[in-house]
Parts: sequence; structure tokens; C-alpha cells
Amino acid sequence: MIYIEPGIYVFIKQIAGSQAPTPLPLESGFSEGTLYRVLGVSFAPGSDQCFVMLANDCNEIRFVANSHTRFGALDKNALLPRIAVSGSENIFPLGPPT
Repeated sequence: MIYIEPGIYVFIKQIAGSQAPTPLPLESGFSEGTLYRVLGVSFAPGSDQCFVMLANDCNEIRFVANSHTRFGALDKNALLPRIAVSGSENIFPLGPPT
């Protein structure tokens, strides 16, 4: 059973290298500096790979490997599929993840 907390936003932290899961999100319409609302979660049968469903900057629904994403924010009242974050905003009030 999968439960998705409403209002979870993630940001893209693309993994580099030959072992990175494809498609690469920064080459699929996503941007750094944007929070994306998680619309759903999917698992590949017979794999340990999990994908999050996000709307990219072109309003296309894409499945992105969860290893390319990091938690960004939780806002249960927000309805926006994306939130632009400027360089001056601190999306981690308790400090960035390690």
C-alpha cells in the first residue's frame, strides 16, 4: 500500500554518471530552482525503482526516478504544480540535507 502525503513538493537533483536512471529530468523539461508537486508514485514491476509523477515546465506529465528528487517542501494548501524558488529563498529552514 502506498500513501502519498498531500502537498509534497520535490526539487530535482539529477544524478550524473552512467548508472543514472533515465530519462534524465534536466533533459526532459525540468529545471533546477523549481519545486514540483508530487502528483503520484509508480513502481516498475520486478524492480526496486520507484518513479514520481511530476508536471514539467512544459506542463507534460513525466515519471522521474525518485533518486533524481529530493524533498523540498510540504504545503497541504497549495494547488500549484510548480513553485519557482529564487536563489535568495531558503527552502530548508533547518538547513540543507546532507
